Amino acid sequence: MLSSEIINSLLRLLFAFVLGEFVLLSKNKLIANTSLRLALRFLIVIWCYIFFTKNLGLGLLVCSIRLGLNLLFLSSKKMANHFARNLMRIEILLSFIFILVVWGIYYSKSISVKSLYNSLFYDNKLLLVILGYILVLWPSSLFVGYFTDRLILSKNTAFSANMNPNISKQSQWIGLFERMIILTLVLNVQYEAIGFLITGKSIIRFSGKDSRIMSEYILVGTLMSYTIAIMAGVLINYILGRLF
Repeated sequence: MLSSEIINSLLRLLFAFVLGEFVLLSKNKLIANTSLRLALRFLIVIWCYIFFTKNLGLGLLVCSIRLGLNLLFLSSKKMANHFARNLMRIEILLSFIFILVVWGIYYSKSISVKSLYNSLFYDNKLLLVILGYILVLWPSSLFVGYFTDRLILSKNTAFSANMNPNISKQSQWIGLFERMIILTLVLNVQYEAIGFLITGKSIIRFSGKDSRIMSEYILVGTLMSYTIAIMAGVLINYILGRLF
């Protein structure tokens, strides 16, 4: 198992990462490339890492990697705005990954990969909860999409033909977040909070000649998502209580 000191160092690194990248730097500064703003950016980032980690060597190492990544992607930010923003996301993601890698290498003598693997993948409770989230999020999405198409869209061909494809994609994403939130609430036995989600969904209104069909489409998908997530959460809690 990892010691509290090692875990605390990782948390402080991540805290410095979030504070330096997203809180103290506004969005326009994040994508700007003037020399002054670039210098200010790295002064803030370096201060965050060194101040919060209280470890000069580790802080400077992480900042050096962050500086190298920024210089690598700097020239690309002169391209199209949407392309530059995609590269900016990749840059931040790589920075986050490198933080984990550097942290692991820095404390490699104290971290046993085998014990870390065993603590993650031989914990039956953790595996069961992760499996529950995976099943509720992705296979359930296919199930809900199939039945909403069969129950609503197949019987309303005119509406289906004129339906914006983005609506279906947006509905899938909304369903993913709904099931994730509901499963989390059920696992924590917070059934009352599910009522707030139902109340929030009930205020949605549609206008136009197809408003009834759209309402049915949303309602059927929502009730199926809620049912799947609640049943999965109750089943997981039952298994956790009975077997572990």
